[in-house]
Amino acid sequence: MTWLLLSLLGLVLIISAIFYFVFVAKSYKNKTLGTISFIFDFIFSIGSGAILIGLLLIIIGIVMAGKS
Repeated sequence: MTWLLLSLLGLVLIISAIFYFVFVAKSYKNKTLGTISFIFDFIFSIGSGAILIGLLLIIIGIVMAGKS
């Protein structure tokens, strides 16, 4: 059960990171600049950041829950 909660935490982390990127992109007046900002933030976050950590938490939680 604890491992599934860890996976849920990873999912919440990913969703909150995406909502943050959308919020930042919408804060720009220029729509093109907002879209470019969202794309770059999302790509760089996958490489190193909240989304990568969230994915790792999900994978570790599911694997460990499957073992127990």
